[in-house]
Amino acid sequence: MTKSDREIIYLYAGENHPKVKLTREREFTNVRGLLEYFHGIQDTFYVEFETSETITENLKLRCTSYGGDEFDGSVPFFILEYDEILDSFYVWKSEGQWELNKLIATLYTDHSNKGSHACGEILRESPEFAKHPRKKLIDLVIDKLNVDWSRIDIEEFWLQLDQVLALDQDAKLDEFSFKSLISVAVLKTKVKENKRMLQQAVVQYHRLMKSKEHTEIEREDEKRAVSPTDPECPGPMYAFGKINSQGDQIVANFNRHFKLMAEDYETFDLKNWGQITRKSNRRKPRGSHTKNCISKVKS
Repeated sequence: MTKSDREIIYLYAGENHPKVKLTREREFTNVRGLLEYFHGIQDTFYVEFETSETITENLKLRCTSYGGDEFDGSVPFFILEYDEILDSFYVWKSEGQWELNKLIATLYTDHSNKGSHACGEILRESPEFAKHPRKKLIDLVIDKLNVDWSRIDIEEFWLQLDQVLALDQDAKLDEFSFKSLISVAVLKTKVKENKRMLQQAVVQYHRLMKSKEHTEIEREDEKRAVSPTDPECPGPMYAFGKINSQGDQIVANFNRHFKLMAEDYETFDLKNWGQITRKSNRRKPRGSHTKNCISKVKS
């Protein structure tokens, strides 16, 4: 997908916030490729994600490690859209940048708030601390970091720290440089745990969407099996026509009232919006949609 092929929508985020720009970044035909994409972001920028399902059954991935408001555009968030027809995923990304300096700064304790995380004793009491070759530096640094050690996987931390130190085993480390290495080990530890949580959330989301699709198919089959002479249940041709006419009316109303702005990225139904075109031309790639689709522009 080239830059010019990317779909863009602008969504309303409230009176006190500018419109949110979402760009369709990637398309994935399987969960494995999707997870590799997000894990790559996590490994490169030490991103921790929090997931939640929107009202319209998209999955939102919000960054929790960099701080800041998701609406201020400082860091990106993602909307994961599932296409049950093709069993594929579309990744939408908001604006923002991953600034590692900003992330590292969150681990450094404010001098006016010394001792805010005195739980460094948790690390000192672990068996690895007593026998570690860098024990003195570790003891000197851990109380000067803004880290809640009670929320850290201590065993994983020692593994990550040793891997980081292996890259600088011949370096003469002072307090400042060692502090930065421990910070990196902490970030790697937190990200590794978060990657497992993200994988579980995405796999569960995929299973949920597929189960809902199977349920909907069964319901449609039941509707088509009903006799058209039954006055309580109109025949399949009537029902299908009614659904289509309602869908056309919704699209018409949306275009007339909202133009290039959707109501809210939480309530805007990316899935149904995209399927308006996909169902009419299922063999065409998504990038071939008409330019006049709802809330869609080209970058």
